Amino acid sequence: MFNVIDTFFAGEISTQVLASLSLTFSIFFIIIAIARGMSQGATAFFKQGTPPTINMLLMALSMFTITYYISDFGQHVVAAYGIAIRIEQIFLLPSIGINVAVLAIVSQNNGARLFERAKEVVVYAQKVGFVLWIVGMLSLFAFGEFLLGLLHICVFSTST
Repeated sequence: MFNVIDTFFAGEISTQVLASLSLTFSIFFIIIAIARGMSQGATAFFKQGTPPTINMLLMALSMFTITYYISDFGQHVVAAYGIAIRIEQIFLLPSIGINVAVLAIVSQNNGARLFERAKEVVVYAQKVGFVLWIVGMLSLFAFGEFLLGLLHICVFSTST
């Protein structure tokens, strides 16, 4: 998976490489979304595989759409967007992990007809998600400029 290190090394080459890396990131998520949905099995695909597939697909398509529209403003803007997305993902990935875990736990409890237990899991996950959101938001406000500054030095000082 793409990460901040990939962004750093791509930025060392040029902003064109960084911009293309940002574009392929969306396509990478589309492939993962389809694979995740199909991994549920042929019979359970439409019942359980469709919601996570649509979820990941919409996330990937939204990133692709945003990248498409900001590409009119130049390579530096696309490269900066790619950097910002990777910094945001530091805080987003735990939420996606909780999402996948809750999906499995709720599906299991739903199948066992333990609806109250499934509801408890959802409420607990929402509380944990809210705390992660607050911590991520405060961290980005506190350290976002610093992180972008580090990547700005690494990426744009070597661009042509």
